[in-house]
Amino acid sequence: MKEWGPFLAIVVALVALDQWTKAWALAELTPGMPGREILGVPITLHFNTGGLWGMGQGGGARWFFVAATVVAMALLTRFYHHLPTAGFPLRRLAIPMITAGAIGNGIDRLRWDRGVIDFIGPVDLGFMHWPIFNVADAAISTFTLLLAVSLLVYPPEKESKTGGEGEGSAEPGETSSTPSA
Repeated sequence: MKEWGPFLAIVVALVALDQWTKAWALAELTPGMPGREILGVPITLHFNTGGLWGMGQGGGARWFFVAATVVAMALLTRFYHHLPTAGFPLRRLAIPMITAGAIGNGIDRLRWDRGVIDFIGPVDLGFMHWPIFNVADAAISTFTLLLAVSLLVYPPEKESKTGGEGEGSAEPGETSSTPSA
């Protein structure tokens, strides 16, 4: 039987952190006004009615992204459910982090039509300004990249050839629990 405790603990913790930081931003910042800096990072309240970097803004975007969130959550939980019971620690962390990020932003979309609450940034990278984002966005972006790396290094075909466990199922730096012959 799949152990869902760690998955649920990660999801609940990250959604709580995301919602707490967004509540703080709403209470402390004014939209359209210059924000403040915390540890050298600009903090500016912004509402994003679109998706990644404001793409897809418009009248029906809200409900499109709500539906996309539900589909993503279903696919992610199915993917997690089909992971072998051992190995793949990066996937075991990435999948609930991405799921939690989707839930955090989904809550904002369901709550009101103002959009997702973003407040970290914009960050001047010297050659561009990184758009304003939030905790959920950071989890989605970071862990989607790490999940992609995990899938490239150990694609599902390798898993099925090895039975999903043992040699070939461990991610880089992890040793297999299956003894060698």
